[in-house]
Amino acid sequence: YGDKFITYDALLCKHYTVVHSLKGDYGHFGPYFLIWHRIFELAFEDSLLAIDSDISGLPYWDYREDVDDPDNSIIFSDSYFGSYTGDANETYAVTDGYFAYWKVNNDPASVGCDPNFFSNAYGYMRDPLSFTSSPYVVRYP
Repeated sequence: YGDKFITYDALLCKHYTVVHSLKGDYGHFGPYFLIWHRIFELAFEDSLLAIDSDISGLPYWDYREDVDDPDNSIIFSDSYFGSYTGDANETYAVTDGYFAYWKVNNDPASVGCDPNFFSNAYGYMRDPLSFTSSPYVVRYP
């Protein structure tokens, strides 16, 4: 796809590395929040454009339209990201939408993340404190 393409797992690794720095959470606390996330979103957008240059970039989502009733949001529907809650019978796995049964990486080293630092007890690329054993993307940790 070109030099601007970054896999989702590599982006996830970058985010995790910044958030869980030994010096503190540079991604969410302090003056870096907006700047860091804008750069992160730009990398994500560039990666999407590397795949399909016909798109105009990341779409804008005005979350205020869905904040009162996320269960009935078009974003959290089968047309997009799947239901807001996931399936409680499958450890809240996303079972509909574009991310239905999307497998979580179980080889963090393949994208440059230290598996001792960036995987849970089940070997999945999740927060080490995550108790989730599901191999799929879930709505709750």
